[in-house]
Amino acid sequence: MKLLKDVFNVTFPPILCYGGNTDVTIVRETGGGNHTYQYSMDNATWHSSNVFNYLVAGIYDFYIKDVTIDC
Repeated sequence: MKLLKDVFNVTFPPILCYGGNTDVTIVRETGGGNHTYQYSMDNATWHSSNVFNYLVAGIYDFYIKDVTIDC
């Protein structure tokens, strides 16, 4: 497995009320070239969208793979 040298930033608006939810966006911050990424929260189900909708307050793991170089 190769480690990505790119840096990603996770952005989200604050949850303003108890039991509320928010959207999370993952944005590539550094790195060069034209890479295509897929994103996952379970390291099994991958999709091309970098937005995860309706997440309630909590701790989440996000997985990113570069499908251009298959890692």
